[in-house]
Amino acid sequence: EIKVHEYRVGLVPGSVLELVRAGHQVVVESGAGAGIGCADDEYRSAGATVLPTSRAVFEAADCVVKVKEPQLPECAMLRPGQILFTYLHLAADRAQAEALMKSGAHAIAYETVVAHDGSLPLLTPMSEVAGRMSVQVGATLLQKAAGGSGVLIGGVPGTAPARVLVIGGGVSGAAAAEIALGMRASVTIIDKSLPRLRELDARFGGHVRTLASTADTIEREVANSDLVIGAVLIPGAAAPKLVSEQAISRMRPGSVLVDIAIDQGGCFATSRPTTHAEPTYAVHGVTHYCVTNMPGAVPRTSTFALNAATLPYLKLLADRGLDALSADPGFAAGLNVSGAGLIGSLPVSAASNGSQPDFSDPLTILRTHVKMVGSLGADPVVSFMRLNVYADLGEGNFVPFFTMNNILVDYWQPKENDQHEMRKYEVGFYTRYDSQEPLEEFANPVTGKTTAIHHFRLGPVPRLYTSEGVFAMGYTPKLLPIEVIGDRVFLATQSIESRPDMLNPGRTAYTNSFMTMSAPLADIANPAVLSAPVHLQLQNKNKWAPWMGMGDRPGGTVARGFGGKVGSLDALPAVVKAGARRFVPEIFDTTNWKEFVFEDTEYLKSLEKKP
Repeated sequence: EIKVHEYRVGLVPGSVLELVRAGHQVVVESGAGAGIGCADDEYRSAGATVLPTSRAVFEAADCVVKVKEPQLPECAMLRPGQILFTYLHLAADRAQAEALMKSGAHAIAYETVVAHDGSLPLLTPMSEVAGRMSVQVGATLLQKAAGGSGVLIGGVPGTAPARVLVIGGGVSGAAAAEIALGMRASVTIIDKSLPRLRELDARFGGHVRTLASTADTIEREVANSDLVIGAVLIPGAAAPKLVSEQAISRMRPGSVLVDIAIDQGGCFATSRPTTHAEPTYAVHGVTHYCVTNMPGAVPRTSTFALNAATLPYLKLLADRGLDALSADPGFAAGLNVSGAGLIGSLPVSAASNGSQPDFSDPLTILRTHVKMVGSLGADPVVSFMRLNVYADLGEGNFVPFFTMNNILVDYWQPKENDQHEMRKYEVGFYTRYDSQEPLEEFANPVTGKTTAIHHFRLGPVPRLYTSEGVFAMGYTPKLLPIEVIGDRVFLATQSIESRPDMLNPGRTAYTNSFMTMSAPLADIANPAVLSAPVHLQLQNKNKWAPWMGMGDRPGGTVARGFGGKVGSLDALPAVVKAGARRFVPEIFDTTNWKEFVFEDTEYLKSLEKKP
């Protein structure tokens, strides 16, 4: 490794021994293990051949194993067809991305390999190290001699401890909170996922504050913190700038920012990469620590932790070459550059003018569909649509009825054999047509009668997504061919179904639904993106709902609207969130929503209870 103060090494002697016993040849650069206390003779004893220079290693190896992203001189030593297995972090490094493409090598990034459960197994160990280190570093930098405010992170009896804010509750953020709490700091975690915040609250026994992520919350909490740790991750993409310079300017002089996300560009507006040689700088009197290879400061711990995670994947690569990726889509997600073309990284996409997936392949179609409608990982996905609902009386006669605010919470779970399960919960509450004024009763413009509003509830509804189709109860979407227009992917589904109406014997229930979704091509092409941001449009035609009081009139309702995914229920527009809590609060507590509920049957049951 030639990055400044990088002492980790891609293989420890024990890993070499495993590969040699499996029949492979291993070459190691002389002195590669010195930084972790492993001498050349230990590698020779394990069966490796020790070569004098890195160039000799690059020339001899079919697969090059490193820790940090290749520096430009190392990229120049790669050759077409050679495999590179290391951290890449291409989202923040266009020069490296372009150099890798020029090399013709196949570059597999540790940080975008995905496990069966949707986690990032090769990023996790270094995230744990960086998270734990961040508090250790921050505590030191808070000392007056280091330019800090002079606050002891744990305080002492009679004085307040340091206020530590962790932005991002993933692996590194949880590790940071664990150490900060152990040092007796006052700890707050901010994350956009309410389920994750509940997990963290339970994990730490309520001893940390957990806050849902909003711009206002972040600005307020940053200004009042002594130590802020940025632990934000969007796999394979640049980190979002969540903390503004204005918020940083309001912090007490001598406060400290540690940006773990700096590998992906950093999550503070004032972040810029630093090295272990010159790790800090100050902006507005606030110390910034933005070292891009934090775990390199503890190379022995980091190397052994990393090898424990990477060795099983490396053995597959050594045994099967790139064919190992075809057997494991999660491993394939690590392939960021293949030959001279894009596979995953967004900056590589820009540099290569966007190499495109094969949308005729059934598995690609399935993964694109799931990525757009939900998630390839084990994630909850929240969506929101605003629909204008009309009475379709035939012969082009449409009468506005009302507007529906439709909220969906879908729980996704990847299964074996490229199948994906989803459990859907859906609600909707009604407002006056094309407005946000809630409706408690409906003045039907067709019948002239007023009826009580019966707000919409449906779920839980299971679905199974496979390369052979979608298996679902009731509404079953059928895919139309995927289209690419400009830099977006368009996917349409339709459902034209009729069946006996169980609620009205002798009559027919029908559904005629057409939905179009679009997402950035770069996100669809990037295997590290498990859930693509989508814009969607829906047109849905149904029979009259029983509560509308339309009787036997011919026709039905037509709903037309738009929407997309939102980060969480907390990210819904305030007026929508307030209406949902008032009329359909079940959506905020799906863990206790166990029995199947459908709007029409619930309405008819309510009629049976009336005298």
